[in-house]
Parts: sequence; structure tokens; C-alpha cells
Amino acid sequence: HFTHSLMREVTYNHLSRARRRLLHRKVGEYLEDKYAGNTEQAAFSLAYHFLRTSESTKALDYHILAGRVAMHEQALEDARGFFETALDIILKSEGAGEAQWKEVEVLTTLGRTIALLGDWKKALDHYGQALALSKDDTPERALVHRYIAEVEMLRFELGAAVEHLNKSIAISEKRGDTRGLAEAYRCLAWICEEQGKIDEAIGHAERV
Repeated sequence: HFTHSLMREVTYNHLSRARRRLLHRKVGEYLEDKYAGNTEQAAFSLAYHFLRTSESTKALDYHILAGRVAMHEQALEDARGFFETALDIILKSEGAGEAQWKEVEVLTTLGRTIALLGDWKKALDHYGQALALSKDDTPERALVHRYIAEVEMLRFELGAAVEHLNKSIAISEKRGDTRGLAEAYRCLAWICEEQGKIDEAIGHAERV
């Protein structure tokens, strides 16, 4: 087994860059066909192979997918790596402006992952970048405000948390986003309870 692996490595290292890209694309396309409709099962391999091709769009999409799969599996460091690579792909892309909405998505999910790992300052940095890029009154912007509020709650910066929750609520109300409203009011209820404002906490909880 060791000898076979070594032979494969030597053979691969002697291929030209173009041949390597072609090989990775062929493997990636094979995996796409094999796992059609269920690419989550091969997300890590798809991300690996398409990153080594010239197909940056697929490389980006599969790194985002792999990051989400890793988060679901509680493999947060792996998820962070996938999202950081996805962000790098976007920043190096010639059509970066066209991928702005994906950049917001990646910055948000990367921030979320880093927050779960306990690096709140870095998470807030990514959330701030996502806010700067996101459009007004969009679900993505409301979500970023809620995520910032969650970090501020962990830091016990409750005033800042309330400010972001109110911004999230304003957007969600305009869009009729009941789920977003429920999440924001749940957080407000917790904050009011922490502050001893029991009646307000109950009022917010009743809106969840």
C-alpha cells in the first residue's frame, strides 16, 4: 500500500500543471456525477479537487458547501478553513463585484464559525465587513445584525446587542420575516431578564 501511494505521488509530481488541473477536474466531475443530488456526502473532496482546477466558481461553491457540512458535524476548525479559502477565492476572482452577495454569505458564516470558536473580536471584524457589503433591508443584513447581537450578549455588552437587535427587527418587519423576528425577540427577552425587566422580557417572549 505504501509503495502504491508513493508511486502515485511520484507520478502526480511529474505531471505538468495543465495535466494536474485536468486530472483534478476529471475527478471532480466524476464525483459530481456519482453524488448528483447529494453532493454534501462528497463536499470535502469536491472542494479539494475543484480548488486545483481553473473553475473558481465551482471551487467557491464547494468550499461553502464543505464549510456548512463541517459546521453541521461540529468540526469548527475545518469549517473555518473552508470558509477562509472561499473568501480567498472571492478576493482573487476577477469578477469579485459580481460575487458580492456570496462574499457577504462567506463573511457571515466565517464570522459565525469563529464566534463559536470563541474569538469574538475576529468574528465582529468579519460581521462588520459583511454589513459594509450587504444591501439595506435584506434578510442577509438582518441576520448579520442578529449575529452581532449574539456576540455582544456573550461579551455582556447588552446596550450594543439591543441596538443591533432593533435594527434586525426593523428589517424583518418590513420583509415579513417571522422566523427572523422570533429569533430577535428571543434574544431581547433574555436581555431584559438579565436586566431584571421581567415584564418586558415576558412581552418579548410572547412574540416569539
